[in-house]
Amino acid sequence: MEQDDLARLKHVGVYRKKLLHEHGVTTIRQLHEMPEENLAAIKSIGSHYARMIKNSAAEHYKESQDPLSAGIESSKERKNEETSREFQETMKRIRNSLTRAQEALRPLGKKKYIPFYIDFRKQRKKLKAVLDETDHLQGKLSRKTKKKIIKKTTGLAEFLKKAGRKPRKRNYKKTNREIRSFTGKLRDVIS
Repeated sequence: MEQDDLARLKHVGVYRKKLLHEHGVTTIRQLHEMPEENLAAIKSIGSHYARMIKNSAAEHYKESQDPLSAGIESSKERKNEETSREFQETMKRIRNSLTRAQEALRPLGKKKYIPFYIDFRKQRKKLKAVLDETDHLQGKLSRKTKKKIIKKTTGLAEFLKKAGRKPRKRNYKKTNREIRSFTGKLRDVIS
């Protein structure tokens, strides 16, 4: 350990650090092993601050004994939380994209596009059902599976943004094909 690691503790400033050095305490480990009564006997520390300094040293010493496992667990948990948050945002984004595409592809006064629009709505409903199922299974899905779903969903959202510009026969067919393939892929991933 370093000589100056006492300054990292709560309730130990420059003056108390100097007092502790005069009494032979130079590291947190030595402070942790020192009895509280001996620490309280040092001039201007007292029993109250001795207890506070000992608690601080115990916390710091405990953290320094096992930093790897705590760091690994917390980083894994953090990554899982980030993935879950990203998963929720992606699901929300794809639902919004589907709604926008439905509005954009609505055949206003053009009867020749109505059958394609009806097919699009059917595919949209099927996809929404699979998305709802995916939301319910979110807690059971692994991080890797969530990442796959996020990647595929992002691709579909970008496609819907481009395809939903003008109602044309070609756009309906491409959109329906993409939604159908995405729905199949999503079912494969979650099953």
